[in-house]
Amino acid sequence: MKHLVWIIVAMMVLGAVVPGCDDVPRYDGRLTAADSLIHDHADSALTMLEALAPSDLATEGDRAYHDLLLTQARYKCYKPATTDSAINRALAYYRAHPNEREKLTRAYIYKGTVMEELGHPDSAMFYYKTAEATSTPDDYANLGQINVRIGALYRVNYADFQTCYEKYEKALHYYVAIENKAMQQTCLYNMAMCTGITHLGDPSKFLDEAISLAIELGDSSRQYDCKELLCRQLLKHTGDRSKAKKLAMNCLHEYKNYINSNLLLDISLIYAKDKMIDSSKFFLHLTENTDVSDQIRYRQYEILSIIARHEGDFMLSDKYNDSAKSKSENIENSKVKYSIKQIENQQNSNWIQQKIKETSTSRIFLASFVIITLVTLVIIVILFMTKIHRMKAINLEAKSEVVLTHQSLLSEIHSKNDIITNFIASMVDLMHSAVEASTTMKRLALEQRIKKTIVRVANEDFWNELHTYLDNSYNGLISRLSQDHPDLKEKDIKFIELSCCGCSYLEIAMILGYAPNYISRKRMIIANKLGLTIPLDDYLKNEMSANNKS
Repeated sequence: MKHLVWIIVAMMVLGAVVPGCDDVPRYDGRLTAADSLIHDHADSALTMLEALAPSDLATEGDRAYHDLLLTQARYKCYKPATTDSAINRALAYYRAHPNEREKLTRAYIYKGTVMEELGHPDSAMFYYKTAEATSTPDDYANLGQINVRIGALYRVNYADFQTCYEKYEKALHYYVAIENKAMQQTCLYNMAMCTGITHLGDPSKFLDEAISLAIELGDSSRQYDCKELLCRQLLKHTGDRSKAKKLAMNCLHEYKNYINSNLLLDISLIYAKDKMIDSSKFFLHLTENTDVSDQIRYRQYEILSIIARHEGDFMLSDKYNDSAKSKSENIENSKVKYSIKQIENQQNSNWIQQKIKETSTSRIFLASFVIITLVTLVIIVILFMTKIHRMKAINLEAKSEVVLTHQSLLSEIHSKNDIITNFIASMVDLMHSAVEASTTMKRLALEQRIKKTIVRVANEDFWNELHTYLDNSYNGLISRLSQDHPDLKEKDIKFIELSCCGCSYLEIAMILGYAPNYISRKRMIIANKLGLTIPLDDYLKNEMSANNKS
């Protein structure tokens, strides 16, 4: 019964576990080593990956992994993509192997980055949202990266700083969970920038924390970006040009290797508002020969308008002011913004529908599991009740056999052999107590009690005396059977001896340690060894009757 229960439980557990155990391939050690370096040492990872040729890799999975890592490393090393062929190969492989879910998510993310670099922001949004739908809920690293990329998409391409803030705030939650301080700092910096532009809050609270993290990371580039942004926010919101100028000049001297157009424009704007025109033009001139975005061009026109106004050329000032507005309108490209928002909403809708479908499937599975469990429990209860019923029947049968069998047996024994007489009397007592105790005593305790009694009574002396008694009473019957049938084992002989004594199947089972329902099969096995064509009990009765010496 216990074995049946454990088999059923094991099958249920196996049925629940096996579907989730996919065969995850092992990858080339050089690839896994590059993957471990790619976040903190992307340049080293890129060098390793570029040294590997596809012909050096043994399997299709290794080649797909190589394509994915190469795309990722190039992106992290600021090498713009010129083609999407490598990431397409990786994506095709992982789509065909959905058990590699984390790498499939990553492939969608970097397909999005490639499309963004190739000038297709709408396609980039599609792949970022597909990556989000593909990822597992606990894949915090990839979920953080997805939200960072979507946030950057809204900020860089469409200047939608409200949505950008929301995405970076969501990404921050994931990076805090995995204690990725570098990406936490990135999120805080971008949240500060967004709040400063949208006037949704005080950017300084984010910048202070971002600067602290940059210092903790020992990253001068990040420190420079934060301080430059703080300078810009001071100029825009507080008008404290003295503090802004001090901070800007500090950045100019302390972070010479990181100076960009934004800092130069900050200084130029400070000098322009202070009517120091020559100094303003000097720093503005330094930004003219660089590749600039619409945002930088907008700031240049803004400063030129202030300079022209201070110089008394109001017509030129208005012209630059109109140019600044034109750039602002280019930044606020509502049509494209609507397109990308539409794609995100559509992907969100698709994701919700997919989750509803998965939930429905899960409910069906859960209902099936509950039904199977209930059916299993019913079967176990039925088997248990059947066993109890059988035990009651055996008890009733045993009570009658104890009286009838042993009264007849004791009267038929002609020898006054003390050992055999004591054994029979002990077995009568044992059967009485076992039958009574079986209804109250636990099975294990009852078995131990029976074994102790049998070991005490049915000892070696008893079996020798019983053998001698039966041989003397029935013309050497037991010895002849042993000699004529050498394939009879010691337990087979004891089974025959107990049968000759008229012991019931319950007594034979208890004495020899068999299950009660095995006794009938054991009789057939011994009958086959003796070559009988009649039941064993009938054969023994005939032999005892024919060889009786009394």
